[in-house]
Amino acid sequence: MAKNAMKQKMVAKEAAIKTFMESLEITREEAEELYKFDNYEVTNEVADAIEEKIADKGEKRSPLEKVKHQKAKKKADANKEGIIAAIFGFVEGSDVMVNAQGISATKMSFKDADGNYYTVAVTKHKSKPDGYRD
Repeated sequence: MAKNAMKQKMVAKEAAIKTFMESLEITREEAEELYKFDNYEVTNEVADAIEEKIADKGEKRSPLEKVKHQKAKKKADANKEGIIAAIFGFVEGSDVMVNAQGISATKMSFKDADGNYYTVAVTKHKSKPDGYRD
């Protein structure tokens, strides 16, 4: 009876590997690795080696992802620069605020007439901040 169960397991394994090869269009070796991974047959040493390879490579982007990221960054930076320029112009034109200085791309500092220092930072949020009303 144990031989029959073992035979059924091997048949199921072969069927799964064949399905992986056909549906994913991968080699037999890749399909066997996928089967082992899915069925927890990969030892910790193998998993550790895979994780080390990933860590050594670092997070690499495809050329398309790099271009998308650069375009998004340029667009965001253009908006930020416009907002900073408007705020900087307002601060420079004010009688209450003196000696305005840009600290970074999103921050500026200035003094008031009494000699107190202030910093204004512009932060872009991905969603509506708490307390903001439309």
